[in-house]
Amino acid sequence: FAQTVQEGIANVDSHKYAKAKQIFGDMITKAPNDASNYFYLGNSYLSQFDPNFEKAEEYFKKGLALDSKGYLNKIGLASVKLAKGDKSAIAEIQKIVTDSREKDPEVLYRAAEALTMFEKASSPDLAIGYLTKAVEKAQKGGVPAYYYYSLGDAYRLKKDPGNAMTAYDKASAVAKNKASVFTRMGTLWMAAQQWKQAKENIDKAIAVDPTYAPAYKALAAYNFRFQENAKVTQNLIDYTKYADEDGYTMLEIAKLHFINNDYDNAKTVLNKVFDKVDDPIKYKLKAYLDYSADGNY
Repeated sequence: FAQTVQEGIANVDSHKYAKAKQIFGDMITKAPNDASNYFYLGNSYLSQFDPNFEKAEEYFKKGLALDSKGYLNKIGLASVKLAKGDKSAIAEIQKIVTDSREKDPEVLYRAAEALTMFEKASSPDLAIGYLTKAVEKAQKGGVPAYYYYSLGDAYRLKKDPGNAMTAYDKASAVAKNKASVFTRMGTLWMAAQQWKQAKENIDKAIAVDPTYAPAYKALAAYNFRFQENAKVTQNLIDYTKYADEDGYTMLEIAKLHFINNDYDNAKTVLNKVFDKVDDPIKYKLKAYLDYSADGNY
């Protein structure tokens, strides 16, 4: 099962949310009594562009019904609270980690992930502590690359680019898919306004894996900074090709086309998923697009 979990996690990282949900859903079908499978499926609903709290909560609760002491699903429910801006969940996560006696690196990792997933209710310092311990505990079996890149992401939230880059370097040494790490390095350089290094790393990501969707999203952001609108359109088309057609990813792409003043592509993408997404922003976007299509700029 471990390999299948890794595959699901890799799909979430590649913005292939529909595929990840399918993998985790299949795991539940094969092992309906394994509570952790419900955590992975629930967590993919939290990781998507527009988190679906109801679905995430539904799966975490199903997992807890099977195993009332399941630390992962407890972390999942606390994550939903954090996503809604409820900072009391930070203390809840600390208690879950204490109760787990910090034995399982995956519990430490998921606690840290929850504490860095939603910037407005985050605790990067706590996350860094947990991730450092997770890395120590996982040394025997080999540290998954995503422990390191999450450590980098936590330092980034702390506005500590030096330590973030060090963590990304460690991730690149063990990562099966280095595109993931190079993309993070690229966006870290972009945040520091070091455009040359940013572009070099994004190009490296695409060179090692031309199908890694987030690299094209990063490249679109880079080209948007330099008002290269035609390039942004192409980057978003490539991103659409390699991310999967999860409704909320497509809604995000429609928004990006709109920001890039490409109303035709925005409209095409939005129409494709209009009935598949619940986010009320779709009505606003449609109204703007209909308005601009009538030539009323």
